[in-house]
Amino acid sequence: MRVSEKLTFNQYWHDERFAKKKPNLESSWMRAYGDNIYHQTDGGDWLQADSHHSYGDGGLNLDNRNRDIGCLSVLIGNDFAYFGSDAIPIPEQLQPFENDYLFPRGRNYRNSYSLAFENAANEWFESLPKGRRSLPSDWKHLA
Repeated sequence: MRVSEKLTFNQYWHDERFAKKKPNLESSWMRAYGDNIYHQTDGGDWLQADSHHSYGDGGLNLDNRNRDIGCLSVLIGNDFAYFGSDAIPIPEQLQPFENDYLFPRGRNYRNSYSLAFENAANEWFESLPKGRRSLPSDWKHLA
């Protein structure tokens, strides 16, 4: 994904453009898995919407919340290539590239790379078909 905006969780939650990204467990499978889950009260307490990240009874799952809000920004992008269950291999020239890795292990791992690596990764990204190409691999039953 090419990042076009960086929002706080509250901005994401309250922005009408992303209302459909709020989980709706009474709707379709895809709507139930919306990612607009977290926001804060005026007092700064974190709220977690009833979702696949909360417990089955809708209760707060602290482990998921703490992991999910580890980075206090929501990244927005319309220019993306999502392959899901039809994932394609990362080109050999990008694994590793001058000690840089396109997909390092773990979340929030790093956010700066050499200019040569950025150029090589951008060139590959530009060659990809854009948009959602397939559903996530654990949604195979919906295909």
